[in-house]
Amino acid sequence: MKNTEVMKFKLTLILFILFAFFCSTVAELKIVFRYDDFILKSDKTNEQVVTIFHKNHIPLVLGVIPADSTEKFILQKDFKLLPLIKEGVNNGSIEIALHGFTHQQIINGEFAGLNIIEQNRRISIGKNFLVSVFKTNIKTFIPPFNAYDSNTLRVLEKNKMDILSSALCVGQSFCNKQIAYIPETLEDFNDLHLVLNKNKNRNGVIVVMFHDYTFNRKFSLSDLDKLLKYIHTLDYVDAITFSQFNLDADKLDETRMKANLESNFLSKQFHISGVIQTTRFANLIRIINLTFYLFLAIAVYFLASLVISKKRKIPILNKNLSILLLVFVVSIFVWFHLLAPLKLIPATIFISIVSIFIAKFKRQI
Repeated sequence: MKNTEVMKFKLTLILFILFAFFCSTVAELKIVFRYDDFILKSDKTNEQVVTIFHKNHIPLVLGVIPADSTEKFILQKDFKLLPLIKEGVNNGSIEIALHGFTHQQIINGEFAGLNIIEQNRRISIGKNFLVSVFKTNIKTFIPPFNAYDSNTLRVLEKNKMDILSSALCVGQSFCNKQIAYIPETLEDFNDLHLVLNKNKNRNGVIVVMFHDYTFNRKFSLSDLDKLLKYIHTLDYVDAITFSQFNLDADKLDETRMKANLESNFLSKQFHISGVIQTTRFANLIRIINLTFYLFLAIAVYFLASLVISKKRKIPILNKNLSILLLVFVVSIFVWFHLLAPLKLIPATIFISIVSIFIAKFKRQI
């Protein structure tokens, strides 16, 4: 009896420790608001946006374009908003990010395809101008039109900029270990309520990118004010700027971006799009999603084979190479997102039926 009681006590203690551990691990969503195409001259919408964020104590990243198409620096002499922006920069509620130099389409966007010397000229001149105005280190680069290349990364390192915010998109293969990747995840403010509610028990990063033309009949500046008031009440949301990230702890690297790349069937069911999930969670979702499609493919294969062969016996797996081909093809299609989630289901069924005919043809030979 004593041994049983000791075992029960140990088990209770272990369960209590596990419970305490999970209770102490509080999920937290980090959210960054990125306001692009900002220029340093009077604009009614810009003034209202900055004032609304300031009033609601929500940090804001301003993606500033330093110069016009003639490479003349943009800084209005009597720019009334400048003191408020400088105040925000000093207290950490506003971050100034370099959004290109002139924001022109040159080859592919402003930077992708340009030689490294020209890219360095544009980035270094633009950064130095913003440093001279705001007396702060500029750490974040936002490439115009989300276009950059490997030369851009080398130039950012040379100019001591370690954060890049573009868009999480397929085909953007230019990554390295020195740059933290914190891309936009959401553009529609009307989707933010749902994203916050569906992900409140998860750790992740939300980057809301918007412009002055974002505010229209569907979403007004008054709506922005109400939304920020609501976000300020959420204890599981931490509104920060890019420069306030703990880059070592968050590990916003190529591995995490690839794990989060593109949505899949399972991510749509869990409503996890719009958030950069942790690497572990994103990979788990991808693996479970892959398992779902493989199960579907094999189930369709077995059912269809019974109908086509008109036999009650199911083909033996270890004697049927077509099932290996089926698993291989479906895995490639699903893992590398070769088709959209809804198109993958009929494609999986089609591949399963084709595999049956291949097996049947081989038996006839």
